[in-house]
Amino acid sequence: HPHGYYGMVEMLRDWMQTLPLTGEDHTVGAASTVTGGTFRLAFVQFSRTDEYWVCKNTNDGCSVSTRGCDQPTPTGTCTDGLLSGSLSELNVDLDWHETNYMKSVTYMAKALEDAVTVFQGSPSHRQHVLIIITDGAMNPKEPQSSSEIPPIRQTLDAMDVITFGVVVRKTTQHTKADLDAEETLKPITSDPHDDHFVNVPLDDMLEEVFKDFCDPAGRFGAAIQAHNQGSSTPPATGGTVPCSKWGVKLECRADQACDWQDQVPTSCAATEGCLNLNCLELSATQKAAGFVCENCMLAGGSVTCTAGAKNTASGMCVTTECEKYCLEPDCTAATGCFWDQDKCQREVCEYPTQTECVQDDLCDWNTTKVPAECDPKDCQHFASGPCNADDKCEWDAATGTCNPKEPDCTQITDEQKCIADPSGLCDWDCVSDSCVKKVCMFTDQTSCENAQNDPACAWGDGANPLCHKKRCMVTTQADCLADTACNWDGSACAETKCYKHADE
Repeated sequence: HPHGYYGMVEMLRDWMQTLPLTGEDHTVGAASTVTGGTFRLAFVQFSRTDEYWVCKNTNDGCSVSTRGCDQPTPTGTCTDGLLSGSLSELNVDLDWHETNYMKSVTYMAKALEDAVTVFQGSPSHRQHVLIIITDGAMNPKEPQSSSEIPPIRQTLDAMDVITFGVVVRKTTQHTKADLDAEETLKPITSDPHDDHFVNVPLDDMLEEVFKDFCDPAGRFGAAIQAHNQGSSTPPATGGTVPCSKWGVKLECRADQACDWQDQVPTSCAATEGCLNLNCLELSATQKAAGFVCENCMLAGGSVTCTAGAKNTASGMCVTTECEKYCLEPDCTAATGCFWDQDKCQREVCEYPTQTECVQDDLCDWNTTKVPAECDPKDCQHFASGPCNADDKCEWDAATGTCNPKEPDCTQITDEQKCIADPSGLCDWDCVSDSCVKKVCMFTDQTSCENAQNDPACAWGDGANPLCHKKRCMVTTQADCLADTACNWDGSACAETKCYKHADE
């Protein structure tokens, strides 16, 4: 491009056109409730001493020295320098920045301070990413390393902002100017700096920086994935678990965001990472107790160690390839992927035949649907966080398993709805005319008649007997005869013959 600044603005515009934006305007701020897979952007121009420029709709309440308010107001509504998911607002922003070019040396501190203000308008459930693009070194009067600008950098880190740096140069060959820019910009990026920085020719910026921004296989995409896996909420309390915390093939494959890689890695990025633990490191406590990698196993989102155990690596749980697709058409065109509201996920239990379906331990052939189809089994969660986040499930801490919630049958007032409850645990009591939890669900006579299991259970008579709740356990003749299913034999209350066979 004949002019680097305008070329960069047009590349940003081209990238912006491809993004799945939230559609929210700049006034939504931290009230945004949109999650996952969609973008909001803000643009801040830096150059002059003690200034940063953003597009403002009016000059009210802003300082000329710090916001470029001495420049003309835009044609149309812009973002006011705030996060926006509105394409029309963002286009007005870029039009304004194209018209109002600072053309000065490189001062960055004020713009970084404004970045803090921008991210204050973003809720904690959204990803926070800052991309700094420059073609020149910071002015010598400015702080030149993250250790010298701790207030700004620490604030951004505390807000969970991932900071990337991009130096653009005019040609394929490096010059002293772009190398000086690299030396001053790289220390401001997130750690490790090399994973969050790139020095590229201007003409390659769109391809190398922005095209595959979501792709975990790309430079910045991999850094974002590593950040997310390192800072995710622990499985015991959160609703999501990073793929690196799944150590068993079944639990990994149950997570639509993950996929199992049978090939065992030969080394880990972390020096003390364990190959058999998805390259996670042992905790300081585990190391102090004398455990080594092979003594430990990863399951249910946590590492447990046993003296003398020998656990070897059998594979690794990784982020699904589907997640690299930011756009719905690309996602749906990819084999084994589907678009789930606002992100691309891996298909689970999408087998076309019953034979294929039942061969997968995660799946059940659902004959209640017409036509029948393959569905994931209920409550296939392997950590308490995801389990408790599922309204149908609850975590059993004693067994470490996720189970379907037992329904409160007493809340069902309709007889047909009671009998048809999908849990299969409710029954209609004709005596009390109410829905109650089933009892005596033993499937064999020995268990049914074992008083230690339930003294109120009895095994039926006939060719196809079932276990049922005893009736007629009252002790007086009056109470006995009040129940039509009972008969007084002179000394005790007993079930009538017809009632005994009523369930057959």
